[in-house]
Amino acid sequence: MTILKLDPRSPVPIFQQIMDGLKGLILSGAFDREAFLPSVRGLAQELRVNPNTAARAFRELEREGWVEVVRGEGYKARKPPALAVRSFVGEKERRLAEAVTEMKRAGQTNQDILGAVRRLLEGHHD
Repeated sequence: MTILKLDPRSPVPIFQQIMDGLKGLILSGAFDREAFLPSVRGLAQELRVNPNTAARAFRELEREGWVEVVRGEGYKARKPPALAVRSFVGEKERRLAEAVTEMKRAGQTNQDILGAVRRLLEGHHD
């Protein structure tokens, strides 16, 4: 079972996509505060990425306060600092604004864009 979806065509680096996915899962409560996140090696195998890429994502998440390392056991989710959450949500809003701008430049109407967003919210996308 894959917990994250990566887009190799995205300009966003893979380690950042991993971080963003894990942040979203942490915010959604998918990880109990007492449960461990997937191991670096296990996540790398599941996502078919270099273990160094997964390790970089975990190191950055720890540095930003999203996870804590338990030596010899792995990583646990933490309640992220409010500033980290605002930054994460703000970045997603900026990316969404860029996508909307690109869609408008491509001739899409507001209705077309809203339809696309509805389909995404309903899970009808690739």
